[in-house]
Amino acid sequence: MPRDSLDANKICELVTDWLSEKQGYLELFRTFRTSCEGWLKGEMILLLFRAMHKGLLEEFRPEAEIGGIGTTLRRCDFWVKTGATETWVQMKVVVTNYGGYSGKPITQQIAKCRGDISGLQAIQSAGKGEVVFLMLAYPFMNTERETLEWSRQISRLASSGMRLAMESKIKLIEGEARLYCFESEH
Repeated sequence: MPRDSLDANKICELVTDWLSEKQGYLELFRTFRTSCEGWLKGEMILLLFRAMHKGLLEEFRPEAEIGGIGTTLRRCDFWVKTGATETWVQMKVVVTNYGGYSGKPITQQIAKCRGDISGLQAIQSAGKGEVVFLMLAYPFMNTERETLEWSRQISRLASSGMRLAMESKIKLIEGEARLYCFESEH
């Protein structure tokens, strides 16, 4: 029986629900101002494995080889097959310097995100399937200045050729984390 494809919204909903259950871990990463990208990819493997066994997808591969499309992106974080649809998912974690915290400049982290988006667009242009870019960002304290600055960063990503499909917020003890899902502009 053919399955519906896992589009950006469905993927984002799965990841948001999963991360909401892991709030304690996100709180620790926020407290110590560290990236959780490796941890997030490990959690994503478990999430996709469980989704496969529930029949939500047929197959997935972490660190999937892209091969032969002339992009700097050689591997994609995840390849997911659902019915006739193949979806390539790339993930990034941005640790903001909001709320008086120091960290890597946000503009540098967003530039890396834009590079990943460019690689995803090359995958789609080569006819290899759908593409989704997930970005987990934290912490946000929701000040007016921060909101304005961050909206500029999201606009920069959206101007990279993928549209913002969904934004989810995960409440932390101090502030919040946000998960952004971008998909190709068909």
